[in-house]
Amino acid sequence: FSVFLGIIFFLELTAGVLAFVFKDWIKDQLNFFINNNIRAYRDDIDLQNLIDFTQEY
Repeated sequence: FSVFLGIIFFLELTAGVLAFVFKDWIKDQLNFFINNNIRAYRDDIDLQNLIDFTQEY
């Protein structure tokens, strides 16, 4: 059990360090993804449902 918790802790620590190191790249990718999907909002009903759902919360 403690080995499993150690692995989980190590993975979380690694994810945090990577997110900090690549935060500008992640921010740029998210902005690109969101802007492209907003442009295609009217064309895709599934995308409309996804965006509407996220805006509710």
